[in-house]
Amino acid sequence: AAASRTSRDANREVFRRELKEPGCEWNGMFERLVRHREENGGNVYVPTEGNFAAGTKMRELAVWCREQRDDAAGMERTMPHRHAALEGIGFEFDLDDKWLTNYENLRRRKEERGHTRVARDESAESKTLALWVTRQRSLLRKHDEGRPSTLTPGKLRRLRDLGLRGAKKVAAWDINYNALVAFRKEHGHARVPQKYVGPDGSKSLAFWVMRMRKDYKVHKDRLNEGGERTAAREVMEERVRKLDDLGFVWRVFRKGASREDDEKHVGIIGDDADNKHRLGVNAGGIGTVDSGESVVMQEEDEDNASAEEALVDH
Repeated sequence: AAASRTSRDANREVFRRELKEPGCEWNGMFERLVRHREENGGNVYVPTEGNFAAGTKMRELAVWCREQRDDAAGMERTMPHRHAALEGIGFEFDLDDKWLTNYENLRRRKEERGHTRVARDESAESKTLALWVTRQRSLLRKHDEGRPSTLTPGKLRRLRDLGLRGAKKVAAWDINYNALVAFRKEHGHARVPQKYVGPDGSKSLAFWVMRMRKDYKVHKDRLNEGGERTAAREVMEERVRKLDDLGFVWRVFRKGASREDDEKHVGIIGDDADNKHRLGVNAGGIGTVDSGESVVMQEEDEDNASAEEALVDH
């Protein structure tokens, strides 16, 4: 046991000498990271290499930091002195390069636009970022609720610093509802065209309106089937009442098409006799869409639903 302790002590002394050894490439990069930390008020974080031009010293440092993260497990096992030195200055090993790239994109977006809302339909890049934001908000919600989450302390702190909050489905509904209230105030009705683009450049409200019609159809089918009264049913009934008060149109048919064809096309078939909700604003009880656009019920994929959550203001 004494011999083992002597060996460990000797190794520690070698490690200490190596960190101070001039001319060592690793030590040189470590010293550059220490200077970077001093120049940035104690913040050791270096943005990903994509933020810097090729051949620059900052890009070299960014690449080196990525390599330290990639080799964290091996470093801790074979060169614990280096691992300890990096931890000692606040270096974070739990930030992978892909995560950091998305984080940097969102950080720049907030600097440019003042918010963290991302519309999936702006570009292919925005769709990727919107899905990433949705994932982070879901993880934040799990963390806030005390459920298992894969967010590490470093990731959690950075998301909080950006002002990102856990996804709240009820809050998201309220935000879209308020957007519909604003639409009605501006246009005098609550009939949102399928291709409507909001002030933020997204189609979030149009997607949400279609989702509400689909949810109402499911809700009504379940009412017809009977069954026990549930909390989810009560929530939906309250939402229906709020939308009714706005004059929400639950069935919208295309101009010039027969009622039978449109009922098949739209997929929202109600019984006029027992449907107390508004089905339209004209004498025939059938809502139409401005500019002749059709509101077609369609299955929203998870991307649409995810982007809708991602559009919630933080």
